[in-house]
Amino acid sequence: ESAVAQLSTFGRFGGMSVYYYISRNSGPLVNEGRREITDAEWRAAVAADPDLAIEQPEESGPRGASSGIWAVWDSYPGGYPAWFVLLKNGDVEVKGMDEALFGKFKQLASALGARIFCETGEEFT
Repeated sequence: ESAVAQLSTFGRFGGMSVYYYISRNSGPLVNEGRREITDAEWRAAVAADPDLAIEQPEESGPRGASSGIWAVWDSYPGGYPAWFVLLKNGDVEVKGMDEALFGKFKQLASALGARIFCETGEEFT
């Protein structure tokens, strides 16, 4: 099943999952045998993408704006900035998903040697 077909049943297209993750582990938020994405690796992946910048959102911004290392995609085609965050557990999180975000997420996952999951643990390829 293609990633676009998978996405059509989740996120903004279907309503089941809201949060998506880039992880080096067997699923999002898995604690056993964790392989974390480091701050330095995240900053390097963001720096290598001309569309992204490390930026801390306003407190009124995304959920948990005061924690993690945030990257913003100001030119996101959805018409508003898209935010990605490296969580303290070493996974990258984004809220919501569409084809443009999935394309960017795939680039980041590849650069980080990681995989994409939704909050239910389903892997997207």
